[in-house]
Amino acid sequence: MSEEKQKYIRTITGKITKEEILKTINENNSLSKKNFPKITTLPFEHIIQNLCNYLNQIPNIEPKENITLSNYSNIISHPFSIFQNLYLDADVALASNELNYLKHFNTNLICDVTNINNGQNKEKLKEISNLSNIQICFGYSIDTEKIRDLKKYSNDIQYEIVYGFNNLIPSFIGEEIIKETFPTNEYEEKVYDMVLNDIINKYEIPIFFKLNGKQKLLKTNTFFSWIKNKKIENKKKIIFSISISDNDENQFENIKKLCKDIIESDYSLILSIYDCDVLKNKSEEKIDLYFNKIKAKFINSFLLENKKYISNIMLSNNINFKIQLKYFGGFGFINLFENYFDIITNDLNQEEINSLFYLNLLNILEYWKEIEKYKKKVKMIICENCGKEMEEEDPDIFRKFDKNFCSFSCLKKYLSVKSNK
Repeated sequence: MSEEKQKYIRTITGKITKEEILKTINENNSLSKKNFPKITTLPFEHIIQNLCNYLNQIPNIEPKENITLSNYSNIISHPFSIFQNLYLDADVALASNELNYLKHFNTNLICDVTNINNGQNKEKLKEISNLSNIQICFGYSIDTEKIRDLKKYSNDIQYEIVYGFNNLIPSFIGEEIIKETFPTNEYEEKVYDMVLNDIINKYEIPIFFKLNGKQKLLKTNTFFSWIKNKKIENKKKIIFSISISDNDENQFENIKKLCKDIIESDYSLILSIYDCDVLKNKSEEKIDLYFNKIKAKFINSFLLENKKYISNIMLSNNINFKIQLKYFGGFGFINLFENYFDIITNDLNQEEINSLFYLNLLNILEYWKEIEKYKKKVKMIICENCGKEMEEEDPDIFRKFDKNFCSFSCLKKYLSVKSNK
């Protein structure tokens, strides 16, 4: 097989093939859990995140108060009430230590789905990946509010997913948080339509959608209804994340209907055991922050009822708050594996378990060929003094007398020649 057609996965530290990942299988697994996979992945996590953009939406927040034993129980029910709890980006060493717990559970790849609005930091993610020796993938964030020129924006996205920024190339688009009403502005529908046609279908890069607020409980989900009418070449590259956030059986049934519709339409589904719904905090409604056996049994029943769609389903924690980390008294990124693996996988065979916990994500992230080189179309201008070509948007350009110069030195030479004349 030629190098151009070699399948590979793009991570923050470079390319890696699925076969190379499978070679890291832990044959000396000391876990006592029955049928625990020799490799695990986490498809929907936040290693670094900053939720402080939501502060203006949240009443009664204590900006200067820290997490302490005296306020711990209140934060569990109201995680947005303390400023410190909203940061997951303070310490690279702390983050890498949190991921180190995953080594006991054979985890070797994580998707950090934090978008640019919530504090995405690619440089720190690369440091954490190197320190923890775990592969990390990150996404490109779509702007649906300020776009005017869709063609130019399409060119910008294509350039980014081919060349990246500082050689850090995104593995997917997202997370894209879909609110209760869709579209929320005049550009949102047009932007997503462009992304599906120009990016997803052309490059087969995955896109992660998080259905937020009441969206996941609507019997007829407005965004999902919209996307079902779009022509998608590889539907499994369209990934919906849904959190199992309540214990109410009626809500379970509504979630189940939507999840079933997603996988029966051949899209991919991530079931997350944690929730992060800032909308609930507007009314100071209590958030059920921690997962429990009731929710785990719901996931198990859903999996057993939909075994033929196992290749469309993945599982993750969806950590969002400091209080969920081991260092701050939480269960950390190992919660899904350590506390709920046995319940969730009850009556599933090894092949189905392997699909859920690593094969499905690796297949989705895998590219069938090297992405074709894309040349960004930019307008070039000429230095009036030396004739050097420059991009019009180059910040180093000097402009004087409606003319362009590549440097201050060229500007001085031009003025000197002009004065001598």
